[in-house]
Amino acid sequence: MNTHAPQPGHCPDMGSMLVAVLVSSAQIRPPAACNTGISPTESFDMYMPAHSVNVKVPPVATIELDAFKYAGDNALVAVPQACATEGAFHFPGLRASNLADRNQPNTSYYFRIEARDGWFQSPDAQYEALSQFGGCACGLVILMHGTTGHRWESVSYGAMLAGMGYLVIAPDSHAMPPSMGLKGAGGLKPSSRIPTNNYCGAYDPYIDRCGTWEKPFCYSTSAENILHDPNKYREYVERNYHIRKMELDSFVERRIGFLQSWAAEKPIFLLGRSEGASVIARYHHPSLFNLLSGLIIVSFSCEWTYFAACQENVNICEGKCDKALPILNIIGSHDQYFANTSSVAAEVASDPAGYGSPETGNCKSALDSQGFKYSTVVVLHEPDTEHELIYTHDNAVHLSLPLTDASPSGQSLLQGPSPPLHAPGTQHIFRLPLFRSAAARGRLGLVGARGLHVGLGRY
Repeated sequence: MNTHAPQPGHCPDMGSMLVAVLVSSAQIRPPAACNTGISPTESFDMYMPAHSVNVKVPPVATIELDAFKYAGDNALVAVPQACATEGAFHFPGLRASNLADRNQPNTSYYFRIEARDGWFQSPDAQYEALSQFGGCACGLVILMHGTTGHRWESVSYGAMLAGMGYLVIAPDSHAMPPSMGLKGAGGLKPSSRIPTNNYCGAYDPYIDRCGTWEKPFCYSTSAENILHDPNKYREYVERNYHIRKMELDSFVERRIGFLQSWAAEKPIFLLGRSEGASVIARYHHPSLFNLLSGLIIVSFSCEWTYFAACQENVNICEGKCDKALPILNIIGSHDQYFANTSSVAAEVASDPAGYGSPETGNCKSALDSQGFKYSTVVVLHEPDTEHELIYTHDNAVHLSLPLTDASPSGQSLLQGPSPPLHAPGTQHIFRLPLFRSAAARGRLGLVGARGLHVGLGRY
């Protein structure tokens, strides 16, 4: 784990978050064996009744690591405006900032790692240029997108963080070349054609999307599909995780010099949303985790759900990382995929043939039981908050991440002591300020905002 002194000036303290928990009465299910009985080197057929299609699932464990370099070599990048205004870098083809956080003016430069006229001719050269940003950015965020690629909310999180002064790099799983035949879009748009003018829009960076089951790992989650043959689906989700893990492994190992240069100056955070969050919650690579300042797990519960074959496979960072690593979890109380009631995870777990134990619908129990010292969980409530958080609870999400320049003096409201909002035995270094005055709430646009009931609970 990497630690840094508090950031000066325009950089917010990424260690400022809120603890909130829920009580659950969900039934605890006995653990399943991790071995599904299907050889990881063999293909198998899996029928998806919700879509009336038979899917042939190929092996992925036999594919060499180098084949997964496409994700990092075609990553999408958001560069904070400070790095342009300080003259640290020039953006050929990007004469003005083109990505904004909410209704603010454009605050960052958004593009894909790619070869184009007037630009660097290799990913290596582009990462070398990005390594120079340590003096102008507040830190580095590696962002792992959800199932459908770096679209919609995943990009909004990037815009939010770049607006806060962080360099954001998002490896793109859907940049997988067609020759691999597992997943991937039908072509990548050049940076100049990616729409960036709608904060709640798709930001679609693909020429054509991979349709549901068009390729074996272009999936759509359905309890009916999972429960048709749970054992095969357990094997399927492990292979899906392996793809994302290998993409991140490749990025880390190919860009370790880049990451080390950043860690020498500024903090590095690993953020995942939805499927991406399920990946980073269980992922571990010692070369990366020795450099990390924290994990941010969005719209995933850290519990054993349909996304893993067994309880053992959802241990946070494989049970190998420093228990002092700060971890933030943000999730909706009624997430339709991972909540402990009325969700796909709950439906699958409650079926006699199903699997999983979604006890609380958030990461609190997992973080505590695994001994993490500085864990923070934000459960967004009213109204019933589902999987997509930004479109209904954008203010609350912003408040759960760092705030900067929120006071008349330009100082962060995250300064100073925090009330004891956490359960006994659970420490937290991440704090959300209590907005004591109407003036402070008004400056942050909180008056009458939705999603501010974040479940302080009885802890």
